[in-house]
Amino acid sequence: MGRTEEMLTELLGVEMELRDVQEQIKMLLDQQEKLYERQAELKALLEHNESSRNNGDDEASVSVEKWSGPFEWDAEVDDVRFNVFGISSYRANQREIINAIMSGRDVLVIMAAGGGKSLCYQLPAVLRKGVALVVSPLLSLIQDQVMGLAALGIRACMLTSTTNKEDEKFIYKALEKGEGELKILYVTPEKISKSKRFMSKLEKCHHGGRLSLISIDSKRQCRRGAFFRHFAETLQDCNGMCDNCASYDEIKELDVSGHAKLIVSMLQEMQENDQRVTILQLVDKMKIKNKDLDPELKKEDLELLIVQLVVDRVLKEEFQHSAYATNAYVTTGPLAKQILHGKKTIKLEVRSGQKSSSTDSRTLKRGKSSGLEFKLDELRKELASVDGGIFPHSVLSTQQISMLSAKKPKSMEELEKIIGKLKAEKYGPKILEEINNYESNSSQMDDGFSGGRQDSQGRALKKLKTKKPVVVIESSGDEA
Repeated sequence: MGRTEEMLTELLGVEMELRDVQEQIKMLLDQQEKLYERQAELKALLEHNESSRNNGDDEASVSVEKWSGPFEWDAEVDDVRFNVFGISSYRANQREIINAIMSGRDVLVIMAAGGGKSLCYQLPAVLRKGVALVVSPLLSLIQDQVMGLAALGIRACMLTSTTNKEDEKFIYKALEKGEGELKILYVTPEKISKSKRFMSKLEKCHHGGRLSLISIDSKRQCRRGAFFRHFAETLQDCNGMCDNCASYDEIKELDVSGHAKLIVSMLQEMQENDQRVTILQLVDKMKIKNKDLDPELKKEDLELLIVQLVVDRVLKEEFQHSAYATNAYVTTGPLAKQILHGKKTIKLEVRSGQKSSSTDSRTLKRGKSSGLEFKLDELRKELASVDGGIFPHSVLSTQQISMLSAKKPKSMEELEKIIGKLKAEKYGPKILEEINNYESNSSQMDDGFSGGRQDSQGRALKKLKTKKPVVVIESSGDEA
């Protein structure tokens, strides 16, 4: 019996030791798995660093100036920008963003609506091999982009709930096997999160080295989205029923240093008289003074300007607390003197679709050039309608219309220098015909009514036959 008890005791000890060993083995296996994961991460980082060094880009961060160039692709990029997209010059930071993307860097771009974000990924997508994936939440915007790119001869498709079976088949073949000439594919976030088939094809595209880039094009959200999310309902397509989804106005940059100087002067005067003012009160005061400045800004632009001045430390906010409320008052900031002495320039981005200057509007409506601009604007609407209902600015931008009106090209060669080769080949004959007709009509009107005035479309105003002196009063919608 004594021997048996000894063996049982030893057996229990062995079993306990085995359990300890098994636990240690489990811990070691877990540690081994973590080490393998870390090993893979370190190898990937080393490969990335080696690739960066080979590209001459071994710095953790690069200043904007270094992205300005020169780069080996500069000539090709400029050629596509002008001759395919018809854009004569870059907007702020576009060149640097495109160069960073062409270098294979991850880029975060924050721009105002209409500021030119789309070109930053569309142009590299055209130049790089493979398919570019663009994720955008607005279906109406996707449709606009696809139609606009098609008008430029760039093969772009969208994969949404409205895509027909034939297009879907073409897209999946392009992703899986590289068939076709698809350059840009637009999808919604829902497609990525819900379609396993799409993600499977996308993985094959990536593993095959055919995924050129991924762009998350996050636009202004639909205003109805907040209500749908609040009630836990599925977001339905807005179809352009809110201003954010319907607005595609171009953005232009204005020099508003004069407005900023006036704001600082007004605040200094009020401070000397122990007066305080809130942002909204300051906007109301500026609305009266603003009419004497050029350009004249709308109320919402004045609000943006004041906020921008606060951010730029030209102005600052002071808070006054009471038992009932906390009020924020605007005062001059540490950089206010730079504005008064003209040492600091203030730029403000506004939508070009809105009236920014009544003076400019009246000038445009009364001059010969504005008459041609009106004709070209009507022409681009007509051409856009014929070209599958694309947006008019895809045919001719507002800047291009202004340049055409000023330079009045007479030949295709002259036209190409303004709008690029592709647009000139596609729309050139119609544009030249419109310019020639306008010039011819203007010349005839000048001969028939020498010294006569013109209306908003460039037509000569006939003088009334009367012996008494007549005062001609010309009204303008901007003056109402």
